[in-house]
Order: sequence, then C-alpha cells, then structure tokens
Amino acid sequence: MPGSALQSADKSAIGVFQLIAASILAILQPHFMVFVFPMRKILPLMILILSGFGTMVAQPGQITLTNFSTGFSAPVDIAHAGDERIFVVEQAGKIYIVDQAGVRIPTPFLNIDPRVGSGGERGLLGLAFHPQYKQNGYFFVNYTNNTGSTVISRFSVTSDPNVADPNSEEILLTIAQPYSNHNGGCIKFGNDGYLYIGMGDGGSGGDPGNRSQNPLTLLGKMLRIDVDHGLPYTIPPSNPYIGMSSILNEIWGIGLRNPWRFSFDKVAHDIWIADVGQNQVEEVNFWADTATTFPNFGWRCYETSAPYNTSGCLAIGNYDFPIYEYAQTQGNCSVTGGFVYRGARYQSLWGYYFHTDYCGGYLWWTKPDGLGGWTTTRSTNSYSSNNLVSFGEDVYGELYLAGGSNGIIYKLKDSTCTPQAYIPGADSQYVCQPGGMLTAFGGPTLGYQWQLSGIDVPGANSAGIVPATAGDYRVIVSNGSCRDTSNTVHVSFATAPTVTLAMPDTAYCTTDPAAVAIASPVGGTLYGPGVTGTMFDPAVAGVGVHTLVYHFQDSLNGCSASDTFEVAVTVCVGLADPLARKVQLSPNPTNGNLLLSFDLDQLNPYAVEVLDLAGKTVYGAEYSAASGHVVRPLQLTNLAQGQYYLRLKVGDEVSAHKFSIQK
Repeated sequence: MPGSALQSADKSAIGVFQLIAASILAILQPHFMVFVFPMRKILPLMILILSGFGTMVAQPGQITLTNFSTGFSAPVDIAHAGDERIFVVEQAGKIYIVDQAGVRIPTPFLNIDPRVGSGGERGLLGLAFHPQYKQNGYFFVNYTNNTGSTVISRFSVTSDPNVADPNSEEILLTIAQPYSNHNGGCIKFGNDGYLYIGMGDGGSGGDPGNRSQNPLTLLGKMLRIDVDHGLPYTIPPSNPYIGMSSILNEIWGIGLRNPWRFSFDKVAHDIWIADVGQNQVEEVNFWADTATTFPNFGWRCYETSAPYNTSGCLAIGNYDFPIYEYAQTQGNCSVTGGFVYRGARYQSLWGYYFHTDYCGGYLWWTKPDGLGGWTTTRSTNSYSSNNLVSFGEDVYGELYLAGGSNGIIYKLKDSTCTPQAYIPGADSQYVCQPGGMLTAFGGPTLGYQWQLSGIDVPGANSAGIVPATAGDYRVIVSNGSCRDTSNTVHVSFATAPTVTLAMPDTAYCTTDPAAVAIASPVGGTLYGPGVTGTMFDPAVAGVGVHTLVYHFQDSLNGCSASDTFEVAVTVCVGLADPLARKVQLSPNPTNGNLLLSFDLDQLNPYAVEVLDLAGKTVYGAEYSAASGHVVRPLQLTNLAQGQYYLRLKVGDEVSAHKFSIQK
C-alpha cells in the first residue's frame, strides 16, 4: 500500500544509470517530463531519457481535485457496481456507499472488521464487482486476515441493494505472507471476464526470498482466475502456464514488487500496473490487450529498467520494462496507480492514464505520442498533504482519488468545456430485441441528440437510444455551449436468447446429493449459493431459500438473457438411509392421497409426521405395533400445494423423506 506506512520504503542503493537519470530529472522542467520505454530489450535509461521526446499531443487544461465526499477513516479503494453508486473501502474492514452528490449512506454496505487484520500495509485493500453483478449479486474483496495472510473472497448482496451479507463469504484463495509489507491488494475483472489479483513479493526489502521470479509461489505475480466455473475457482484455459507442474497455473504475469494499484482501460482493455519501487525509482507498466505473450516485469533482477540483483537471472531481453519511471526526488516515495480517463465530460482528458505519488502528491498523465512512444506530463500543483492512496472510477468513467490521511474522496476535474462523444464497441453492432439499446458514454448534466443517417431522431435525448430501424447512428453530446459528435455505428437487429432455468426439485435436505440444473441454451453460467459449474449442492448452500441465476450470452451477436429459480434447503433432522427400511412414498408428487410403505423387521409401534418447509408439523398420527411390510394410506388432501417432509419414527429411529403435493 502507498506511503511510508503503506507502500514500504525499504529501499536499496541506487545504480549508476539511476543516478544519471535523477540528475537529468532535476534539470528538466519539473512539470513536463517525457520518457519512452520499449516493451522488450530496453536500452539503458540514460539513452531513453535523451531520445524520448516526441511529437506533443493535446494537453488537458487546468486539472484540479475538488472535495466530493468526506468523513472516511483510512479509505484505500473506490469502485462502482455498474450503477451510479460509488463504493468506498476503508482499510479497517468496512465498505460504504456514496451517491453521485457525495452523500454517504450511514450504514456500511459491508462490515468485516472482526476478520480483518488492519494496520500498516494490511487491511481490507481491494474491491471488485462481478461483471454480471446485476444478475448474481457477487462482489469480491482482497483483505489481510488476522493471521497476516492475504484472502480473496466472494460475498453476496442481500435483498436490500445497499446491504451485503457478511455471512455469505466464500473464500477463494488464502496466501501466506512472510512479512507484513508488500501485500499488493488490488483486484479487478478484465474484459475477458477473469479476476486479476495483484500480489506483492512478500515483503521485507529487496525480495530476500527471490519470490517474484519463483514460479512456484503466487507472491510477486499478477494472478488470473476464473470465478464462474467452479468453487473456489478454475484456471482460465488461456493462462500462459496452464498444465505446467513447474509453474503455478494461476500466474498471468511475473516479476512484480508491490503492484498496489492496477486498472484496465475500459475502451482499449489494456492493463496498466503501477509497481512500487525499492527506494529510488517508481514505475508504470503497460500491457496491451492484443499482446500474444505474457509479461515478466523484471523484479528483483531489475528495479524499473536498471539492474538490481541479477544473480541467477536471464538475459535482459527476457524482461518487460516500464513505459514510464520517475525518481524519488522532490518528495516522491511511492507510486499510486490510477486509470485511463474514459469519462464523457472532458474530451481533453480522454485516453490519458493518470497516476500520482503517495508522498509527492503530484498528478501525472500519460498518453501515446503517435510515434510509438509515450508522452507524460506532471502537474504543477502538489497534493502531498492528502496522501493520495488510491484512484477510483465511476460508471460514467469519471475519476476519483482517496485521501488516505484526511479521509476525503476527491473528484478529478478539468477547466476545459468540450465533452467526449463516444459509442463503445465495434463500428457495426447488433442491437438485441426486444428493447435493446445503443448506448454512448455519458454523465449527469450532459445533453444528447441522436442522429440516424445524419438526421436528428425526435425525442432521442438521453445517453442511450432504442433504435426503431437499422442504419447508421451517431450522437451529439453537449456540455453547455460545448459539443462533440461521436463515431458512427451501423446498427443491425438480433433477437435476445430465450433462457430457461429449472431444477429437479424446489426443496432439498442439507444431506441431499448435488443436483444438476436444467438450463437452456447450454453453454451459459449458473450462479448462486452452493453452485459449482451446473451443479447445486444443498449442503454447501446451507439452510434457507436461495435464488439461482442462469445467464447466457450468444457469442455470435452478444445478446444475453437470464432466468432465475428459487430453491429451499431445510435441515432434515434424523435423516437415515431410506433403503434401510425400504421407505417409499407414492405417488410422488401426489394430489394428497399418499401411500407410505416400509419394512419393519420386528413388531414395533411407529409414528408419522408431516412438516412444511418451515419445519411446522401439519399432520401427525401414531400407530400400533406392526411388523413385516407395512402399507399405510395417508389422507393429506387438506394440505396446500407445495413441498413437504414426511418424518417416520420407529422407536428412537427417525428418518425424513421429501414429497410434494400438486393439485
């Protein structure tokens, strides 16, 4: 985590190239620095600095941070759930919801303080909402438990959208930490639907256990797991080391020191990783979504692009160095990674990656220079007193920063007026019927006018449009007197899939075997408590009424739909093997005339009870002693349609058996 207490400053001696670079940095105008770093086989830092100046790109106006919401205790992360709400993570173990006006709901969305070991670089450190959160209610957190280990867990929201269930935790990963620092903490879903987890090198200083380059530990790595096809998770088939026993298959990238914050560009889907340096240089790494290889970012062999400890290391061409690095001069100490700005309000910020430094408090913004390199600019203003510990992005793409020391959430603003009009996706898109929309990036208070073949569509004045006809669409976005016209998208129509979900039964005992979902079309994803793949396990789900969700997306046109099914799980006290007495209930389902048959090996009295799903006895009778094969008709026609349990008592032996009444 950032800062003297958060991103540790256990740094080592600076290299020759770094000293030269630091000298040059001191000479350069402090608010404008440009460095270009190729992805592989990097030239020495000195050459890169001297050759890095290229064609300038359009710059933002006056960037400011304004107070958005206050009163937080050590905020460390900011996220959204696909709607206007903003979720603020506090290090001690709480998550709060803030609306677009900056007003906080007093009751925490989640409070897991008792299970979080907080302080220094430990705590509740990261939050990520599932891409299908609206369908399944799942979100994921990264926290340090009370024994000091990193825990990656899944939680579920309750029926109240502003309250999560702290008892719904499903632990996916527990990773032991040898030291208290370099916990990483960031988790994000990529455009591929997989969960990415940034892990620090385990702590201390200089990676004494050489964990970052060790393929048999998860420390010092970027991990990628599939959380949708089995519990606790499965390995994505496209992971680089899948099936290799010599490398842990969760690993996506190698050679990180402490990737406190990383993010994905919501348009280009590239990943940006800000990795905290040792004690001289901070770095920002970039990996294109289109890359066909997987990265090794070099630590501990290299700190940024300079040798650090190359004992046992590969040739330099095997490592991937940062696109930007800056020295720990002028009060800088620890990089805080941010996001590529994709908000609609400020065209001047569009496409820039923003980051800051926990101690120095300056803002940097980076963008391709059009010549195959990058241009990076630093703000003249410093917000060092705020200890900017994390960035966040709302559903509109606007950026926020968390003041770790003062508990303030800031919003990033620019003095320019022109908005950015942009319709995401391909130039030719399907709109899923019925009611499918074409949507542009938007934001509150912006104006919209959609056009079809260059002609205004009457009444189409919001960020989305439900096209009535196929054709070429674009949108004009206005911010007062400033306006911008979007790209043109050709719309064709497609039909949303018809999705159905059913289960073999609506009620289960906790001891019932797992049941296979009956879902159509095949190839979708089943979500819910106790779900693994297409199986529902009542024992794992636990007692209660559970909603299962089946989501299917057509790979040809992108149209998707979901269906739900409710199941009840009950503790069937005294459930015995039904074959022990060859108990049978017939017919099942029944209209209320139920025939109970079973075997008695000796003369015994017996009793019969019928219970509803809530455990209430709705029928009961005692019978005199019998032996042999017993057949007992039961008149239950007065009971309502639904699921029931029949409890058979013979002496001290009790067994329960499920049946349903259908009328």
